[in-house]
Amino acid sequence: MKKLLGILAFAAINLTLMAQEPVQKKDSVLPYYIMMKHGKLTEVSHGQKNFVTKDITLINETTIHPDGTMNVYSGRTRHLHEGQYITLDGRIRKLKNMPSVGVLRL
Repeated sequence: MKKLLGILAFAAINLTLMAQEPVQKKDSVLPYYIMMKHGKLTEVSHGQKNFVTKDITLINETTIHPDGTMNVYSGRTRHLHEGQYITLDGRIRKLKNMPSVGVLRL
């Protein structure tokens, strides 16, 4: 009888643990970025994709235009090239180096 109760308790604990949703790492998902893919500037916010149709100003005061041209806060002009993305804080990276877990790919 004690063995049966022990087995049932063990099974109940295991089922409870397996029913919980896995915890997702915060670093593995980019919640917001702007990318240049197939010649179009696309804004990705929490998995929702929208083509950029008007100027966007980032938190570091960089302004991105729909054609991929950027006016950096220092006064320089840069361009987001094919296969690149820019984060909300203005860091430019390559799409091929983007963390793959939880990130939308086109």
